[in-house]
Amino acid sequence: MADTLLEQTRALHEDIERTERVITKDFKRDMKLHREKLMQSHRVKRRLEGAEEAAQKLVKIYEDEDGARKEEIAALANNNNPFAAFYDRLKEIREYHRRFPNLDVTEAENDEPLLKEEPHVVFTGEEGFGRYLDLHSHYLALINAKFGKKDLEYYEYVANLPTHTNSIPCVYKAGTAYRNYLQNLLNYLADFHERTQPLYQLQKQLAKVEEETKAAFEAGTLPGWEDRGAGMQAGTAASTSNSGIDLEAFDSPDELESIGGGSLLFQEWEIVAASI
Repeated sequence: MADTLLEQTRALHEDIERTERVITKDFKRDMKLHREKLMQSHRVKRRLEGAEEAAQKLVKIYEDEDGARKEEIAALANNNNPFAAFYDRLKEIREYHRRFPNLDVTEAENDEPLLKEEPHVVFTGEEGFGRYLDLHSHYLALINAKFGKKDLEYYEYVANLPTHTNSIPCVYKAGTAYRNYLQNLLNYLADFHERTQPLYQLQKQLAKVEEETKAAFEAGTLPGWEDRGAGMQAGTAASTSNSGIDLEAFDSPDELESIGGGSLLFQEWEIVAASI
């Protein structure tokens, strides 16, 4: 039945309408448990993604770059033999139902199975199905790093997560170890956020935070970067004894050369946004 572009168009519109109906029914249900609410959010997200994919296909059909849709409509309006196209379509419909004799198009669709689906979402035991953060690996990475505090307790790390990088000297922030730590932490927080709040548009929020951070950095009002990295650059030009730079913070001369604000400070503030 979907051999023609017009039939494909009708089917795609029908799929979008059904998706809207199922989402509406799902949101009308009273979800009291944490697991139920989480599964509902993931169901809705998956249906929205399906509707978006169908809409993109419709846009492509309506744009009709190859002219196939226009030709199909012109064939239906054949003035020389107006009944030819009609009987061709009728023949297609009869052939379709001959191949699928048990298809009942008059029966209303049952949406209940769709409302009971439980998408597969993976959490660790410590995450408690999305109730808690599992930061143990990042905590261990911090206290074992040159820039970390060895006596830092796990509960202190979790409680001060949004601001814990403020106490780390800027000179360490150009090193590969710090970059890797920060990137891994940011990746985990973003992934956890998407698993626990699938309907939240995190990327838009992170983009907004990055713009605000850039503005604060340029204005010299970003905590820890009031000098816009000038102190770090000046430190490399001075002698080691006078500058106070710990050369052990760097794994190679290239890292020492690359000292500066860079994009790393934006990752720090993205962590603040993702962890609140």
